[in-house]
Amino acid sequence: PSGVRTGLLCVSGLSEWRRGPRSCMTEIMSIPDPTEQFERVDRHVKDNEKTHVVMLATHYTNPIAEVWDSLTEPQRLADWFGTVTGDLRTGGSFAVEDRGVTGTIQYCDRHRALQLEWTEAERTGKVAVAVTTGVTGTSVTVRHTVADDQRWGQYGPAELGVAWDEALAALDVHLSGNIGHTREVLEQIHAEQGKDALRGRLVEAWRQEHVAAGAEEDDARQRSEAAARLLG
Repeated sequence: PSGVRTGLLCVSGLSEWRRGPRSCMTEIMSIPDPTEQFERVDRHVKDNEKTHVVMLATHYTNPIAEVWDSLTEPQRLADWFGTVTGDLRTGGSFAVEDRGVTGTIQYCDRHRALQLEWTEAERTGKVAVAVTTGVTGTSVTVRHTVADDQRWGQYGPAELGVAWDEALAALDVHLSGNIGHTREVLEQIHAEQGKDALRGRLVEAWRQEHVAAGAEEDDARQRSEAAARLLG
């Protein structure tokens, strides 16, 4: 029934805080191809004088209800994104403890959209997540808007873009039958593919998008290099 089920940003009644992990599988079921996932993401940068937007859109074969639960239930978020606490309803505040994120839930339309005020590294912006269903599964779009501040001037879009790319990749692992084992699978992927190599591809992808949005080549390169050093 409406208003009872827990959802990050979407509780209109009682919260159903279920502590501890969901019943785990006895073995890892699948390891997604990181190259396929990388190529499935559409990335865009939108610049203007006062704000900048980093946008990512991707697709999962899972039904919209499962994707929505993975994006909103604290128990599932803990498996692929981070430990979420707070007053998880529209107007409430939340924190992602292991990411150093705090924020406010501004809007929720179940199975459609989330809008958050998002503060990380002393920078406050807006995060909007939209989900849509189709014949072959569910599309997810993330838009992160920040002011034209010192961090953007130093790191450009890669600082935010790479973090969201990696989050969407973790969600892909989670949704591929690995609930309860997402971090373990990610460690295996990083060991086999090389975490630095995978992250390097993402930094380069965001450099290219920055140029496509109008940035000068040298400026985009310098900011991407700074972001790569920051991200490690």
